Amino acid sequence: MQLTIREGLADNLVTSITRDSRGNLWFCTFDGVSCYANGVMTSLNSRGGLLGKMVHNVYEDKQKNIWIAGDKGITFLKEGKIAKENIAYYLQDIPVTCIYEDPAASETGAGSNAGVFWMATHGAGLKRFKNGVITSFTTDEGMATNFLYQFFEDPQEN
Repeated sequence: MQLTIREGLADNLVTSITRDSRGNLWFCTFDGVSCYANGVMTSLNSRGGLLGKMVHNVYEDKQKNIWIAGDKGITFLKEGKIAKENIAYYLQDIPVTCIYEDPAASETGAGSNAGVFWMATHGAGLKRFKNGVITSFTTDEGMATNFLYQFFEDPQEN
């Protein structure tokens, strides 16, 4: 099967593909994000509320929320709809390339929503979201670069 803009894909230039826990496929593109679920393609772009145009990464957290990393910040989907209850961690106007939830920190945190999220950015360093607070790690704090693209977990969940 070939999926293009004719089938509803946001753009023909796909940057990454992710499968969520429900088996839906998420296509990150140069002009938004598309979700292929039950044979139906649904797309979201900046005209529909997505922060930015280019989407780098889609991440599903432990509560089944979808985090969309784009060139103008993070768009957060809760129960399939754009949520704006805590705009502080959406990193508006910061290009976010990847999002990762720290599994060890989530298990030891207080309460079910006590996750720690790491966000790679293109030019603004590494960001950590914990307990509603964003902490930045840049070259000023000893990082080798402010341009990060991806996270990888090793077998020990580091």
